[in-house]
Amino acid sequence: MGSNQAGRDRSVDIDEERTRSLLHQAVFLIGFVALLVILAVLTITIRATAAFGVAMLVAMAAMVSGGLLGFLFGIPRSLQANRDPADTDSEPVSPNTNLEQISDWLTKILVGVGLVQLGTIGSAVGKLIGNVSTAFEPAPEAKVIAGSLLVLPSVGGFMIGYIGTRTWLFKLFTVFAPGFTSFVRHEVRRAVEPVRAEVQQVQQDQETLRELFAVLDDQLDPRAPEPEHASLKELLDNADSAQRDQAFQTAKRARRSALTDQPTIRRTIPVFQALVEVAPDRYVYQAELAAALADIGDYSAALAASDKAVELRGAPTRYDWFEFTRARARAGLIDAGATPDEETAKSLREDLAVAWHKPSFRAYVKRILDAHEENNPEYQELARLRAYLPSD
Repeated sequence: MGSNQAGRDRSVDIDEERTRSLLHQAVFLIGFVALLVILAVLTITIRATAAFGVAMLVAMAAMVSGGLLGFLFGIPRSLQANRDPADTDSEPVSPNTNLEQISDWLTKILVGVGLVQLGTIGSAVGKLIGNVSTAFEPAPEAKVIAGSLLVLPSVGGFMIGYIGTRTWLFKLFTVFAPGFTSFVRHEVRRAVEPVRAEVQQVQQDQETLRELFAVLDDQLDPRAPEPEHASLKELLDNADSAQRDQAFQTAKRARRSALTDQPTIRRTIPVFQALVEVAPDRYVYQAELAAALADIGDYSAALAASDKAVELRGAPTRYDWFEFTRARARAGLIDAGATPDEETAKSLREDLAVAWHKPSFRAYVKRILDAHEENNPEYQELARLRAYLPSD
């Protein structure tokens, strides 16, 4: 907590220092430009101040030129050669060294050219002094004045530029670099955080799915020990809706592919029961539980689950067979060879009439009855319900 507070305080200090520095630079630049404009106006409009204006402009030009040269010679070098690429605590960004390279090239060029062309440079400086001295003629000391205005401010500007660059600019880089680094780190962290959270969520979802299906495989395998119902329910409770639907489809396929395999069908029932407990409003879970219960002959529980599924679903859809499952359960409660009461017979006819409107159900009935496999449980069920099917 203390380190975070210290980091925030340092960030605030750096921001304040940056603001003050930029303000000072802006004030200096505006004042310098204003002074140049004033001197130019005095030189052009007032004859009496023309010499003074020229002198000031020449001195300023010489000082700025010297200062620029001092700046080029004094630019601090980044210690990039000492940076360890494997150091994870090092700065996330590297400083741009273009200006350093230009400074290095120019200083070497200037020194080299100066040594080689020393005579030519002396002649050029003499001509410059002569041109500037015309502003102070006919005074006999015009060239002395011109030379002083060119040399002294140039040397002074060079010293100021060099010393200022080695001290003030070095401090500026040293102070601002951590602030910029902290800013970059903060922005990178803020941009990466949602992606990191999403990746973590995906990894967590995958782990949950692996655990869920490991338990589900054991549950659906009659050869494996049956897991505790509480563990299956807990995993489904922690899963999201898509993962629950995957588990549901797996158990559903297992039930429908093993219509004559009672042990496998029985192993699917705890899955559907856990799904119903976790998501009681999902009517497809209730309907599949009802069908599995009817498959194993638990008709009372199948009828209750069918009633709940139909209630949750509401109006019939084009494809579900909920009413047929309820008719199976209701018919299973009738003793073999017994005649149902009128209310039960009416309920059977109503449910089968709803199912009969669905093309897939009609095709199923035709296929099973036409095959006439008397040992097939599906045929046996439809044979008992045939009297209650619509005649058309």
